Amino acid sequence: MKIEVRASQIFEDAYNMIVAKVNEAKEYPVFTEDGLLADWMEKYALDYSFTVLDVGYGGRTQLAPITREEAKHVAAVVRAIAKDFEAVYPDYAEEILAQMGFFLVAAMRAKYLFRQTISAYPKQDEVAVMPIIPQLIRYVKTPAEPDNPAYTDYVENSWRLVFYSTRISGVYHAYVFGQPGQKFWRPSRERYKEFVIAIAANHLVGVGQALPVRLFRIYSRGATDIAVQGATQVVDIAKDEKAMLYVVRGLPAFFIDYELSGGIIEEIVLPAVPPVEEKIDKDVRVIGIAFVRYERVKDIETVVVK
Repeated sequence: MKIEVRASQIFEDAYNMIVAKVNEAKEYPVFTEDGLLADWMEKYALDYSFTVLDVGYGGRTQLAPITREEAKHVAAVVRAIAKDFEAVYPDYAEEILAQMGFFLVAAMRAKYLFRQTISAYPKQDEVAVMPIIPQLIRYVKTPAEPDNPAYTDYVENSWRLVFYSTRISGVYHAYVFGQPGQKFWRPSRERYKEFVIAIAANHLVGVGQALPVRLFRIYSRGATDIAVQGATQVVDIAKDEKAMLYVVRGLPAFFIDYELSGGIIEEIVLPAVPPVEEKIDKDVRVIGIAFVRYERVKDIETVVVK
């Protein structure tokens, strides 16, 4: 079935279920991890891990209603991401669509925070919904607390992720979010340029080169004792000579909120095959959507990291 048709069906199911749950609760803006949110999480077969990480939805989180038009803008972005994968990796396209409910609830959190209309084509005093781009991970050249802790091993304005050799253990190591020394990544708190991001489950996609991630660890300032996890499938390859995609399996979905979250660290490890270089870089995309205040994306100059 074509992505457009599937996306429409999934959107209707997710939107109607969320509306029904809110009406049943007789109140905004509360979803709880052991109540309404868990019900929909179970329906859409998502990973619960991000609630444990305390990076956005742990406990009671305040949300605000979004209009059907705003929900359609969110769904259009999710559909566009899935469409990108449809030709070379249809199973992964379906995985993205299956998380529609997660992205809609993330939109409700963004609406609560920003109190502005969500639009795919925002104007002044509106919030953009868009796919995650490199400039929303390494969003300043020199990261610094408290407003711009954009700590990461990504090169600015690029999906090039730098892996460093640890020589002793024979592996390469990279931080998708964060840096060594408990430097936690968090969206910007810079006034009028705030944003939040919703990261899909199985969200790391290597393009063109093998990405044999063996281990990963994701933890937050509020939950630093989470152990290292193994990727459930080392690589999943779309067998197309023109577009080889490698999806890291086992990664949870999570939402990063500049207000509730103290920040997050996501680190991944690759085996180092001799000859071992001091560092290597790979094209690694983070799949998900962002809700961004207008002032950050009003023109190219405000987006590009200088």
